[in-house]
Amino acid sequence: MKPLGSFDLAPYHRDLLLCLPFREGAGTRTQDWAKPYHPMIFGTTPTWTTLDNGLAVLDFTSPDQLQCAGADSADLDFTSEDFSLAAWAYHDNLSSAHVLFNRGTVNTCGWEWYTAVGNLALRTNQAASREGVSGMGCVALNTWQFLLTTRSGLVAKMYANGEQVVATSTDNGLLDPIACEAQTFLVANNPNSNGFDGMLWNLRIWRRALSASEVKGIFEAERDLFGV
Repeated sequence: MKPLGSFDLAPYHRDLLLCLPFREGAGTRTQDWAKPYHPMIFGTTPTWTTLDNGLAVLDFTSPDQLQCAGADSADLDFTSEDFSLAAWAYHDNLSSAHVLFNRGTVNTCGWEWYTAVGNLALRTNQAASREGVSGMGCVALNTWQFLLTTRSGLVAKMYANGEQVVATSTDNGLLDPIACEAQTFLVANNPNSNGFDGMLWNLRIWRRALSASEVKGIFEAERDLFGV
């Protein structure tokens, strides 16, 4: 368990469910700094990398992944709840789907957050189909970006580097997903091996939809780490 202190008092950490800042810099586990401290373990092992500024990040190539068992990630089984998803990401490849977070199975249950051919997407699964929203053309190659998505009811908003981007929705919008309590929560991969190709840092999930000003504030507070 992490020590209490300034982390818990930061305004942007209100209702934070998952926070993976990769402070360890080595090893086969990484600490979730948000309550309830999800036990995150490495599946196929990504590579620890230290940036020029001393920041530790994880470098993924498919099928590298982090995972949390279904029994330990039930609070991430969002159905009708609002939530927000965030990551600093550096893409080595944009040619296919690159999963950031996954909990569930396509067209069956749960939800998935990923990038695909330059777009940022959130999909929910309704037993016979999947619906979702995509932020168009906002993902860049070979550069660090702060990517964030909020979900509130049928509406998802997409942000890149603190700015909301144009998004398109499927016909039914972002329908509530079917619950998938037993499913493992995966970072950087999914059951179909749509693995992330590149580096990730400070992956976060909130149990509410962040405001545009909060998204901008987080980006402004962290952008100097990556020179953007």
